[in-house]
Amino acid sequence: MNADSAETCRPTSRWWGAAVWPLVLAVGLSACTRPTGGEGQALLRRGDTAAVETRLTQAAEAHAAGHLSEAEWRQVYREFEGLDEPASQALDRWLADDPGSYQARLLKGAALLQQAWTVRGRDRAARLTADQAGNSARLFRQADEQLSAALSLDPQPLMAAFYLMDALGAGCQRERMRQLLDETRLYSPYGALIHNRYQSFIGSRWCGTHAEMRAFADAERARGMPESGVLQLEAIEEDDRGQDWLDSRKPDQAAMHFKRALDRARQIGGRFQSDWLTYADSQRCQLPQLKSYCE
Repeated sequence: MNADSAETCRPTSRWWGAAVWPLVLAVGLSACTRPTGGEGQALLRRGDTAAVETRLTQAAEAHAAGHLSEAEWRQVYREFEGLDEPASQALDRWLADDPGSYQARLLKGAALLQQAWTVRGRDRAARLTADQAGNSARLFRQADEQLSAALSLDPQPLMAAFYLMDALGAGCQRERMRQLLDETRLYSPYGALIHNRYQSFIGSRWCGTHAEMRAFADAERARGMPESGVLQLEAIEEDDRGQDWLDSRKPDQAAMHFKRALDRARQIGGRFQSDWLTYADSQRCQLPQLKSYCE
C-alpha cells in the first residue's frame, strides 16, 4: 500500500476476502485499535511456531494483495510486543531450531528493540546515564544483528526494514539509514512506515536538522509521493520543532508548531497522531494553547 492508505481507519469486514477475514477476526484487527498480547503470544507460548509463522505470513500476503494497509499490517506485529518470559523463551527456542525463519528473526529483533528503548528512554543522548547509554547500545546492536539477518530472508522485508530503521536511527547511522531507505523503496516506493521512521530520525533531536526534515518532505513531493504521505512527513517535522521550543521553555512557540502537526493529523486520520506525533499528542491536554485538541 502507498502513503495514501498507510494510516487510515476504515471499516473492516467488507474489505476482506474469505481467506483473510478469519485472521482479522482472530487479531481483532483495525487501524483504530491496538492489540496487546492475545492469541499470537498464546500460540508462541504453546510452541506452535508453525501457526505463528502462518499468521504473520498471511498478514504479509494480505498487505501485498492490497487487503491490509501498512497500519493494519503493523497491528499484527504489535500483538507480539511486550513478550512475557514464557513467550520470550519460546521465541528463543524457535530461533535456535530454525535460524532461517524470517518471522522468528523479525520478532526477536523487534523484542530486543523494545527492550533497548525501555532501557534508554526518549531523552536526548546528553541526558542519559552511563548505564542507560551502555546497556541500551548493547541491545540496539543485538536488535540490528537480528533485523539485518531478517532482511536477507524475505524478498520484500518491509516490516524488518521498519524496525531496523529504528535501531539505526537510535545510533544515528545516517549512511545505513539512507541505504535502507533506498533499498526499501524498490518494493515500497512511498510506504509510510519506512519514510516516516526515517523522517523521525533526521531532525535536530536525533541525527540532523529541521532544514533536513523540510528538504526531505519537499524532495518526496517532487519525487511523486502522494500528498497524504507528504502531510505525514510535514507533521512529523512540526512535532519535532514543537518539542524543541518546549525544551527551550517557549510554550507559545511550541504550541504553534504542535497545532500545525495536529491539524495535519486530523487531515490524515487513523492512528497517525498517536503513532507518530509523540510530543504533540502528549502535550495536547497539557498546554492551555492546545485545549481544543484535547478530546
